[in-house]
Amino acid sequence: MCFHRLTKNTGIFGVLLLCSPLTPVRAGVIYWVQSYQDKIARVDVNDRTVRNLLQWPYLHDAVGIAVDPVGGKIYWAQSFEDKILRADVNGENIETLLQGPPVAVPVALVVDPVGRKIYWAQSYGNSILRADLNGHNVEALLQYPVLQAAPVALALDPMRGKMYWAETAGVGPFDDRILRADLTGANMEVLIAYPQLKAPVAVAVDSVEGKVYWAQSSGVGTYDAKILRANVTGALNVETVLLYPQLLDPVALAVDPIARHIYWAQTSGAGTYSDELRRAAFTGGDTVETLLQWPQLEGPIGVAFTASTASTEPIPTVSAWGMVVTALLMLTAGTLVLLPRRPVVAA
Repeated sequence: MCFHRLTKNTGIFGVLLLCSPLTPVRAGVIYWVQSYQDKIARVDVNDRTVRNLLQWPYLHDAVGIAVDPVGGKIYWAQSFEDKILRADVNGENIETLLQGPPVAVPVALVVDPVGRKIYWAQSYGNSILRADLNGHNVEALLQYPVLQAAPVALALDPMRGKMYWAETAGVGPFDDRILRADLTGANMEVLIAYPQLKAPVAVAVDSVEGKVYWAQSSGVGTYDAKILRANVTGALNVETVLLYPQLLDPVALAVDPIARHIYWAQTSGAGTYSDELRRAAFTGGDTVETLLQWPQLEGPIGVAFTASTASTEPIPTVSAWGMVVTALLMLTAGTLVLLPRRPVVAA
């Protein structure tokens, strides 16, 4: 027998599903946005069932996607008319949250399900902003000249109260960096810089193990394409997780720290016929699987992972022997955060 409830204990907001130890964990879902046909779709990562949710004219030039599993919403930014929009996770009830200033050439989008905020990075003014999930209370957190180069990717670690972003000047590798700051924009610091990274295109955070992952493009040669990671505390310990020929030209990245998987969308750079959605275990190596390939996806731009099913229900998790966990989805990525909770005592 199961029930779910909302909790705000210790400042953590989440959805709990209390079940017997035999209750199975439901499949994860990848949402992606693609340039071809201006489309948002999703796939169940277990049975590979694909469902198309939205396409033109309901979205136009989308550049990022994020999921709020607590509220049962998907969010996306689009460069056409500088908009941030949301809909139910089944594609219904579309709302325009923000249009025009302060949104200007958005490039990445993430949701903080703990703080109930949406964050986005934009190339205009080299800026990172946030707002309430309904689009109210917009705050400019960082901008030029504090951000010297245009951000290209954004991810959150709400457990540690940090945001991470990648930036590049687009003219050479020497300005390529991954930076972080508090969720308010304070205490900015450079975490990783050239030559430890080159041409970053996507960032994701594993809040459970305290790792930041990033994908870098092939640049001038296919052999430069890589997915790497580093510690977010202590010694960086930069590790290469995947490289050519295990991946070609990654364009988007997400992690599932519960199942310990990396997900990425990639293209060969030679045409849409080799566009793919792949995953691998955190160990990398020969664990790579192709989940989808052309023509099921074409021109992928962004991906987001959630542990919930492709319904409007909250995230289900398993409580074994009285231990309840709260699963919360992160961005731009998509990072799933697992927060241990105290045992629930029956009334």
